[in-house]
Amino acid sequence: MRALGAAQLLGIWEQGLELSSPRRALVLLAAACPETDWGELAALPVGRRDDLLLQLREHLFGAELTLVAACPACSEQLESTLRLADLRVDAPGLPGAHMLSIGARDIVFHAPTAGDLIDLPQDPAQASMALLARCVDDLPATAGIALWSADDMETIGAAMAAADPQARTDIGLVCAACNHRWESVFDIASFLWCEIEAWAQRTLHEIHALARAYAWREQDILALSPTRRQLYLELSQP
Repeated sequence: MRALGAAQLLGIWEQGLELSSPRRALVLLAAACPETDWGELAALPVGRRDDLLLQLREHLFGAELTLVAACPACSEQLESTLRLADLRVDAPGLPGAHMLSIGARDIVFHAPTAGDLIDLPQDPAQASMALLARCVDDLPATAGIALWSADDMETIGAAMAAADPQARTDIGLVCAACNHRWESVFDIASFLWCEIEAWAQRTLHEIHALARAYAWREQDILALSPTRRQLYLELSQP
């Protein structure tokens, strides 16, 4: 995995502004893994994609992250610090076909890939059904998901999750105010993009301030280390 410089990361952020989260994830990985083409990245199981995003996040912002969540019972704001290593599983998802028997039917499916997540419907229920349809092989086009009952779909979804455990990360949280316990789904693709968004906004403000103070070009400011950039910002204050 290649390190991303400030100028490159700012360009990726600008490129991703109008993209969906699944496409942003692939744009990030395409930049960080230039030796891997887009088709190969899109074919990665979601868990493998997320493991690469966790690695990229560590390169960019460090090995720990802070989650902020509101307690669903009392609305208290919580902050939790987690190590990225604790978010990884030991058994990565495997590409290729998996077999599942439901009644008299044998269903062949693959774990959802990074490409399967692109351009799903906005409605969560419709998105889930569309994703299942993409991941089941040899599904008759005329029958679609009508072949399956709700229980069947739940069974298939559980089998897909078991085939790629890194694809879904649940984090247990406890409210210090009311002791309520719950689990929250952690999405590294969305979380990392929010961090990049915040970083980009801070960086643009720094570029603006230093350009006004010293008449430097953007590329020269971005070439500075974060420490030197901060020192120049402090020196430029009246």
